[in-house]
Amino acid sequence: MIAPRSRPGSCILAAAIFTAHQAVCLDWLMHAGLGDGWARLGAGVLASDAAMRERLAGRDFLTTVVERSAGSSAARVTGPMIGFPPAGDALTGDAPAVIATLADPAIRIMSLTITEGGRCMDAATGAFTPAHPSMAADAKAPDAPTATFGQIAAGTAPPAVMSCGNTPRNGRVTRDAAARLAAPSDPELGARALGSVALPSGMVEPITPATSQRERAMLRREVGIEDAYPVFREDFIQRALEDDRPAERPALEEIGVRIAPDVSP
Repeated sequence: MIAPRSRPGSCILAAAIFTAHQAVCLDWLMHAGLGDGWARLGAGVLASDAAMRERLAGRDFLTTVVERSAGSSAARVTGPMIGFPPAGDALTGDAPAVIATLADPAIRIMSLTITEGGRCMDAATGAFTPAHPSMAADAKAPDAPTATFGQIAAGTAPPAVMSCGNTPRNGRVTRDAAARLAAPSDPELGARALGSVALPSGMVEPITPATSQRERAMLRREVGIEDAYPVFREDFIQRALEDDRPAERPALEEIGVRIAPDVSP
């Protein structure tokens, strides 16, 4: 999530791969004096994400990002993250902690880094698949959703839900999925319920492998830093974001993010 830091708890809610691109952008903005008032909260919807949260908390949510090319590597410790709500099976009250956090008016942006498989799309048509097991489960229990789209459909989405990834029209896929879960028998009604939420599509690079013991050992050996959850990525970075009814957001265009009417080209 992203939210202005000048407001109590104002942040971006985001997942792990977010660290490789948008968290770096936020860190650049902060060092340039352009990111005041903004911060980041991590988030996950799987029980396995609890381990990632524990590792990050052990480093006070500071994360080492390593840029690698064929001939060199460079490490940067990023600091825009200020917390991480309990993930997956760690429930608070009647709803997951992520939903409770999303309901905080300080949260201005929910940033999604979801693979094509995680988007529950039909491989042939690119359309949302409501029969997917996690989507069917959330449709049956709309007040206690466990997947990201179900949490958006629960009515607690912040002013902007920003899709990061290279799934074509990922913002539209997100809107379609959330709308169908918000009103299974009447998707148009669900779409109207999301009418005040901006869901821009986005495109991001760089290539970012999953963090494993291999990356932790490489960081220790090559850089001399001990970090339980470093992020390795290629040294190329590019980002484009659709200008869908602009909500309050950091000045990303100041550090090279392309803001465009349509990111498809």
